[in-house]
Amino acid sequence: MVRRSGRGLTDMLISLLVAIGLLTGFAVGVIFGNAYRRELLIARFRKQLPFSWLQVARMLLPLGGRLGPFGRLAAYHARATSPGSDQVLWRTPAGDFWGRPKDDWFLGHQVREQYVWHLYDQPEIQVRRGDIVVDAGANLGVFTRFALNRGAELVIAIEPEPVNAACFKHTFADELRAGRVTLLEAALWRTGECLPFRGDGDAGAVVRGETGTHTFVRGISLDHALSEMKIQRIDMIKMDVEGAERQALDGARRTIATFTPRMAISIEHNLHDDLELSRLVEEINPAYRFTRGSLVLYCY
Repeated sequence: MVRRSGRGLTDMLISLLVAIGLLTGFAVGVIFGNAYRRELLIARFRKQLPFSWLQVARMLLPLGGRLGPFGRLAAYHARATSPGSDQVLWRTPAGDFWGRPKDDWFLGHQVREQYVWHLYDQPEIQVRRGDIVVDAGANLGVFTRFALNRGAELVIAIEPEPVNAACFKHTFADELRAGRVTLLEAALWRTGECLPFRGDGDAGAVVRGETGTHTFVRGISLDHALSEMKIQRIDMIKMDVEGAERQALDGARRTIATFTPRMAISIEHNLHDDLELSRLVEEINPAYRFTRGSLVLYCY
């Protein structure tokens, strides 16, 4: 039997500690050297996420490819495909959503906006139990799901992109049948008209005055749509319509003036949107107060 000297055991222990230190340093560097991973970890420590530590750990893994940890919110949970279509069921910690095979990153980003940045969940404008909510620019339905989970009585979702709308109907089939969700397949605008539209799912937009390949979609004003539906009140509006926010607000003048809904309006698409949109809302209804975030204008 070979006896190891005390010095030899000490050297082994030091080597082991050095290896552990290097691995720990690498892991810390991978996590905290990446803004997305750092943000995710901090949000979980603050209990801002509805995800378990195991789910967070899987998202933090430095896997290759284009997916960051928030893309992995969706991507690592792909489970099923829809027969006869190219729809994929993305199982995320925020719920199940049907989408395209390429929707992994964008869906993860939307979950991040809702659950980490809380873009549409600030105290002044957050969804409350019993609310009637408008989700303008519903996409695959992340905010719609959030509003339902918060106890919204009804979510009126508006989405012009055909594939997004088809996926949305698949995801919310039960809620649509039960009357808790209504989907308007149209682009929110100031009037009802046929609009040129270019979209690849994650960033579809009205493209008036532009050349190139596009399709046409139906435009609607919120005032007209709510009148047709005989809606008696609107409590909250989330609006992200890819640069058409001014036109959409123009078409919602009666709604804003009558109901004074809490509103979260995207201001990331056009320069000076924060000032121009707040002036427009104040012109329609002077009772509003405003808080400006980096991406969203809050009106209440």
